[in-house]
Amino acid sequence: ETIPGLAGSSVKLSTGRKRAGSDARPPAPEGATMPGVLKELSALHTALSRQDLPSALHEQAFHQLMYLLAATSLNSLLLRKD
Repeated sequence: ETIPGLAGSSVKLSTGRKRAGSDARPPAPEGATMPGVLKELSALHTALSRQDLPSALHEQAFHQLMYLLAATSLNSLLLRKD
């Protein structure tokens, strides 16, 4: 998202490279719901469990994901107009 009133805010930064065909699911609608987030977290947990990764890596992945969700949520709240 761009920040209004900031110089150079018309340039939108890319959030990363996408590989062709890496995600077969359709893109989620703009507003995420709690059941949707929980469903995605459950799918991630299932995928990590199937890979037989150590529990320390499971924990690290979820800690980083929770940090990202919290930072994004805070940023969205700070950029709200109301």
